[in-house]
Amino acid sequence: MISIVIPVFNEENRIKKSLDEIFAFLKTFKEETELIIVDDGSWDSTPKILEEYEKKYNLKISTLKNNQGKGAAIRNGINASSGEKILFTDIDLSVPIVFLQPFSEAMSSDTDIVIGSREHPDSQIEIKQFWLREAAGYSFTVLTNAILQVGTSDFTCGFKLFRREAARKIFAKQLINRWTFDAETLFLAKKYEFTVKEEPVIWKHGEGSKVRFPQDLFESFFALLKIRINDWMGKYEY
Repeated sequence: MISIVIPVFNEENRIKKSLDEIFAFLKTFKEETELIIVDDGSWDSTPKILEEYEKKYNLKISTLKNNQGKGAAIRNGINASSGEKILFTDIDLSVPIVFLQPFSEAMSSDTDIVIGSREHPDSQIEIKQFWLREAAGYSFTVLTNAILQVGTSDFTCGFKLFRREAARKIFAKQLINRWTFDAETLFLAKKYEFTVKEEPVIWKHGEGSKVRFPQDLFESFFALLKIRINDWMGKYEY
């Protein structure tokens, strides 16, 4: 079974379209799946929409009382999952859900984690981000590799597939709740010696991003330093 974990926060304007697309794909997907939506403290009509879909489809809903951040929401979803493989992705489907098929196939016996990379030579970018956000993303990747020395080409592409053992071990020690959780996740993957494979994707920028610019860039820098300090202090040791 593959568990699909999707965090949401105030997504009333696009969640129906995305869920319809996901369930249409899952009808044709050959592997058994479970879909887990983690509502990260939404105060719009997102919870009501989720209840409607829960009545019609095989859907698990996990609700956080307060907005805690994407990292916290995904950690909650992984803890609620039962699949041997666990995918987390974004509700905007910036990477189409159909990529679950090639990602699952790419997870060979010697691969623990498969991540989407917009920097892969075979990736296609259909709709680019505004140039300033694109530059910020590139700067974040360079900075993250410099501070954490992970050697990953794209930390923030929101399409990552884990073996259950890798997901459970990494997220049991994960401490960052907001945007830099991606960097912490891949830092821990390297620390615990899990193998990571980067795969090409088709990617398009989705409107309605919750990223705040430039605030989140500055917060991310300090969070990267916090990850390194946490490691020095032994907080990631088993």
